[in-house]
Amino acid sequence: MTTRRPKKGDSLDRPRVLRTLLILFLIFVASLMLARWRPNLAPWIGMLDGLAVGIGLGAAGLVRSYDESWDEFWETTAQVYLIGPLSLLLYWFRKETPSAFFWVGLAAELMSYIMLCFVPPLIWLAADLMLFFGTFVGWLLSGFFRPEYY
Repeated sequence: MTTRRPKKGDSLDRPRVLRTLLILFLIFVASLMLARWRPNLAPWIGMLDGLAVGIGLGAAGLVRSYDESWDEFWETTAQVYLIGPLSLLLYWFRKETPSAFFWVGLAAELMSYIMLCFVPPLIWLAADLMLFFGTFVGWLLSGFFRPEYY
């Protein structure tokens, strides 16, 4: 029996993942500062944050491709955006370990909750919906940046 050499993209590229997570963290911090300074831009900030999350996690390989993880993506995204940190209780009850995508999605949603401190509630709701939409669109676009394609 022979073992095959792993192809590029088979496993997570640790430096690429860490670099992606650091960039996402910096984007979240910059977004909060911008939302505090210009609350009326919050929906567009939410959209850009969602695009960053979707593209970044897909390109780093933390979320599998569109065809491989349709159900997982929607379950995790809905959990995070509908019940937020309480979704950790669901994992605890089911005795499962959350995925990396869950943790980054939760961080994005917590950033959205922090934004609520200085953005009016109606504008915040629009920003939160745009964050959700942007995550989905970013995930679809992440296929162009996946390491297995270049």
